[in-house]
Amino acid sequence: MMNRKVLKVRKVIAMLLVCLLIFGGVPGFQTLGVDRAYAANGTWTDVGGAGFTTGQVENITLVFDREGTPYTVFRDVGNNNKATVMKYISGGWKSVGPLGFSAGEVWTTSLAFDSQNVPYVAYQDMDNDNKATVMKFNGNQWEVVGSDGFTAGAAVYVTLAFSPDDTLYIGYRDHAADSKVTVKRWSGDQWETVGTAGFTTGIALEMSKLIIDTNGIPYFAFKDSTNNKLTVMKFAGNQWKNVGAGGFTPGQASDPSLAFGPDGSPYLAFQDGSTSYKATVMKFNGSQWEVVGNAGFSSGASYNLSLAFDPQGVPYTAFRNIVNFSMEPQGVMMKLDGNQWTMVGGKPFSAGQINETSLAFGPNGMPYVAYIDNTKSNKMTVMTLSTGHTVVYNANGATTGSVPVDNQKYEKDAMVTVLDNAGALEREDYQFTGWNTAADGSGIGYSAADIFSMDDGDVTLYAQWQPLYVHIGFESNGGTEVISQKVNYNSSAIIPDAPEKSGYTFFGWYQDSQLQQAFDFTTNLTKDITLYAKWKSSTATLSSLTVSSGQLTPDFSADELDYHVDVESDVTSMGFSLSKANEGQDVIVTGATDETLTDGIYTYTVTDLVYGSNPVNINVQAEDGSRNNYTLNINRIDSSNAKLSEITLPHITLSPAFSPDVEMYEATVSSSVSSTEISIEPGQTGVGVKINGIVGKSAVVPLVSGVNTITIEVTALDGISKKTYTLNIKRNSDHSGGTGENGSSSGGSGGSNSSGSAGSNAGTPGTNNVVTPPSTGAQVLVNGKAENAGSLTTSEVNGRKVVTLAVDARLIAQKLATEGNNAIVTIPVKGNSQGDLIVGELTGQTVKLMADKQAILVLQTDVASYTLPAQQVNVDQLAQQLGVNSGDSLEKIKMRIEISQPTEAVIQTAQSAAQQNGYALLGSPIDFKVTATFDGKFVSVDKFNSYVSRTIALPANVDPNQITTGVVVDADGSVRHVPTKITQVNGVYHAQINSLTNSVYAVIWHPHTFTDVARHWAEIEVNDMGSRMVIQGITDTTFDPNREVTRAEFAAILVRGLGLKPGEQVNSFKDVNGSEWYADAVNMASSYGLIDGYEDGTFRPQTQITRQEAMALITRAMTVTGMDKTLPAVDVQQWSDYADAGQVASWAKEAVAASIHSELVSGRGNGTIAPNQLITRAETAVIIRRLLQRSGLI
Repeated sequence: MMNRKVLKVRKVIAMLLVCLLIFGGVPGFQTLGVDRAYAANGTWTDVGGAGFTTGQVENITLVFDREGTPYTVFRDVGNNNKATVMKYISGGWKSVGPLGFSAGEVWTTSLAFDSQNVPYVAYQDMDNDNKATVMKFNGNQWEVVGSDGFTAGAAVYVTLAFSPDDTLYIGYRDHAADSKVTVKRWSGDQWETVGTAGFTTGIALEMSKLIIDTNGIPYFAFKDSTNNKLTVMKFAGNQWKNVGAGGFTPGQASDPSLAFGPDGSPYLAFQDGSTSYKATVMKFNGSQWEVVGNAGFSSGASYNLSLAFDPQGVPYTAFRNIVNFSMEPQGVMMKLDGNQWTMVGGKPFSAGQINETSLAFGPNGMPYVAYIDNTKSNKMTVMTLSTGHTVVYNANGATTGSVPVDNQKYEKDAMVTVLDNAGALEREDYQFTGWNTAADGSGIGYSAADIFSMDDGDVTLYAQWQPLYVHIGFESNGGTEVISQKVNYNSSAIIPDAPEKSGYTFFGWYQDSQLQQAFDFTTNLTKDITLYAKWKSSTATLSSLTVSSGQLTPDFSADELDYHVDVESDVTSMGFSLSKANEGQDVIVTGATDETLTDGIYTYTVTDLVYGSNPVNINVQAEDGSRNNYTLNINRIDSSNAKLSEITLPHITLSPAFSPDVEMYEATVSSSVSSTEISIEPGQTGVGVKINGIVGKSAVVPLVSGVNTITIEVTALDGISKKTYTLNIKRNSDHSGGTGENGSSSGGSGGSNSSGSAGSNAGTPGTNNVVTPPSTGAQVLVNGKAENAGSLTTSEVNGRKVVTLAVDARLIAQKLATEGNNAIVTIPVKGNSQGDLIVGELTGQTVKLMADKQAILVLQTDVASYTLPAQQVNVDQLAQQLGVNSGDSLEKIKMRIEISQPTEAVIQTAQSAAQQNGYALLGSPIDFKVTATFDGKFVSVDKFNSYVSRTIALPANVDPNQITTGVVVDADGSVRHVPTKITQVNGVYHAQINSLTNSVYAVIWHPHTFTDVARHWAEIEVNDMGSRMVIQGITDTTFDPNREVTRAEFAAILVRGLGLKPGEQVNSFKDVNGSEWYADAVNMASSYGLIDGYEDGTFRPQTQITRQEAMALITRAMTVTGMDKTLPAVDVQQWSDYADAGQVASWAKEAVAASIHSELVSGRGNGTIAPNQLITRAETAVIIRRLLQRSGLI
């Protein structure tokens, strides 16, 4: 509450005001009219201490910024005569930027503020030939506006001013224009002359500051050398004109100071030579200049005059006053009181001698004067008139409304009641929250009606604003633009779509430009923030690769990964050099030593070169984890090598099988074969070869009945070493139809459509258009060695040729006993057309024995091959299914492995489906079957526990680069992906298809790209998996790579990636409806042990899956693909080094460690695994692809 004393004082004041109003009309009684000074007589007091600068000053200017804070600019003698700006804040003067911020020495200075309250300084730049330089303070440092020393010549009396439209002007005496006045303005990118340069009539001996009226018209005053009088000019009508008459002062005049009065009329204070150099003020009344008050009103000679108006429009002038030419001039301030000029404060404002003055009014309506204080070693002092302390309210950035006004004067310890926001101050996007003694809210806060005790000084209360919104800016650091966000105050930002940057992978947002502190998007924000994108290079290519010997082939290209170089036989070591495409890459070289680095070039040496191949592996890992593997094969030529690497005779089987070290071979052909083509391949390029004495690597050799000898002579590069290969080929005579000496058959027609034990010709003649010729002996290869352990039967069923090679159980058992475990038994059936049915036949006992010996069975034809680990066939289970009694021998079970072309109907259905679904069949589909028969019963073996490999030879006209994947062709013509990779054997490309089932398989061309993964970090992986039909888009052209994945979606993608066939599985979960699209995939995944449900029997298919849950499923899939999950101890430690390793659930630790060790999963950057974050569609595509790659399936 207000105390009684204050109430009494207010009543007395009210009564006096009534009296003044009554007597104001009485003649001779003068009242306080509106022309009276706002600042009554008071006491002069210093602001921030007398002599507050660090050293001596010159050329001073005092200016209040647009928020009412006093600033001063001066030539700082104590800091090498450079420019310094200081402001008064929190009870003291502080430098704005560093003391002496200009590049060199300055002379005259000027200070002004733009509409955004940014300070600008102009000065005479002595380091630039005394030309003008303008600088502004950007919040952190002073920066040049335009260029240093931009004027044509030396610039004296520089003065700055801003127009109402925020255009910056500068005026100066232009020594490049005969020392006349020039004015320029800043256009935003250059300084433009206003009117003409040097437009005054004579030399400007002195100049006032430049002032600009409310219409944007600049004014200034100068002392004209032609008459030593003052003239005022303004820029109007695109030219400079006199305001009134030129040289209008009564006599010679100096020290002009120009200001606008309350009615917009220009006023001029000056040293008046006609009144003994005393002070005079004149104003322009619209037609001429007239004296204000009395001329020569100072008590003595006046110097350094400074003119300003208080808030009520009363003119004040401060100056250095010399009475009777005293050598101790003091500072005096006078104001117009009625028609007379009176001293403000009743005495001089300085304690002793001064130089220069600069007058300005503060927001409290009080005059402030800065001067050079001779009593303080010529440092600066600022004084103000104290008539009691004031409370001033500052809008502090408000855009509308007005501040409350407290007109009271408070003595020390008086109680002050804080006013409310009665003027409805508003600031766009902010809420008013009260007042504070500091603009930034760091002082004492007050609400309306709060009471505080007045201290010894004026108080400014600043409006406090709480943002309604927070702005989040995104600096993508070279990536695609990310739109800024505006969110509610104290709420979190929204994670935007990741930007893209060619050659880089995005690694998150950081809240500092140094990219040290990752930003947490769950943070509630209370102030604006800029986030910075972190990138890691995705470039995993070399910049160069050179060799010290030989010729690198092909020429180096960053995208070419495989190279070779031939070196002479006397070269035992060779160097090569490489350079990285990005310094952040990790390059690991194996097969070489002695790494050195010079000027970015890494040099290696390969020592102890052996004859033939010397492989070097160069693994390049980009910053984001992307990898490329370069190979450099150094081939050391063996000049003494006279061996062949290959001998080819179409449809003729050599005995023994070809080996470079074996020189003698035999073969038998039928009488119908009258010639053979022979092709050879030397083991070393450039050697000499002859076939039957004729130079060349191929020839057609005629065959006569009986033995035909073919000699192949090979001469090594040294011209000395030689080797001769001899082939004895027996052509049977016309009456011969049996087996030859080596047991091979020419493949005559006829035979049985059924088969018994190996070597027998038992079996009943077929019916239904079956033609059965007798069986002939055939070779079976055990670990590549030919054995006469089979019988070959050719029959015809419904016009289709059926070739059956039955394996001799007894002979194979003997060979397995001598070869031991892991033998490879190959059944080669060659020389047949694509439409033939090829059958390899074994007894159940033979397959059981092979399984026990961990042997592998290979059925090999000209168009395809089938590699079947015998352990994948459970003969005992088949025996139960076939009803084989315990007393019966497993030899009675016939196992048939078949390779054939499917029916024409299946082929046509597949081709029609291909056209409808946008893919192309390459070649004809191939049917692979395994069956078991016993006593008229039949069982198909069509599911395996691990992947079984099949190969399909690609037609010669098919580009291997246009093979997308292998597929299973179902009966309805639809296809589904099975893991497939392209291999090359003896110059022929094959599609190696890996599957867990038997079916009809084909190779397709199905390139597919998604538009929204272009330049995405997972672009290659996503498009590859899309082309292989493992993943599907949101639409035909979009994938939405950053969207999270549900448990059902992940299970479906995993099943498709592994090539499993959904369907016909028991429903394992009560919340998986059989009609849902994902039901078959979920149940198939469950049957293979890839997924589990929850304890309540649910699967929760629509729940999104976390990264650690995905890693658990992937490690289970590693068992299916045969990938090793063993985790060395060192990798466990490396995994635990991740910053968020502690967030991994206990049940997931083994899976997470295995996934990271196997390089199927990498962190999300910043040294984190992010186990509990949701996995995205892009990440899912990447880890499925890596699983198949690391498992050797694609």
